[in-house]
Amino acid sequence: MKHMTREEAIERRVLQRARTVAINGASPSPARYSHTVAAYLKTAGYDVIPIRADRVEVAGLPTYATLGAVAGPIDLVVIFRRPDAVSAHLGGICRSGAAIPASGACTCASGI
Repeated sequence: MKHMTREEAIERRVLQRARTVAINGASPSPARYSHTVAAYLKTAGYDVIPIRADRVEVAGLPTYATLGAVAGPIDLVVIFRRPDAVSAHLGGICRSGAAIPASGACTCASGI
């Protein structure tokens, strides 16, 4: 049996405790992976907050134009953006004023 590293244990704890997940780049198209993730998390009982500049509804959920527009705390931010655009979005997250607790996390979906 493989033992987890300290970093793996921290990552696991963050993911297990997350209840509110913001999805930056969530798509209204059911054919897109970001839509599938949003819909799945919603049915699994998570509070899902789609982030879209155009505010188009995603998986039956209202959207926010920016993370800074979200009123409550966010446990996890998932970024669905092209790799060349991720750094700009990370900077935006840091400047957004969003209520991301110290125990929160931000992750990027690979292959987007």
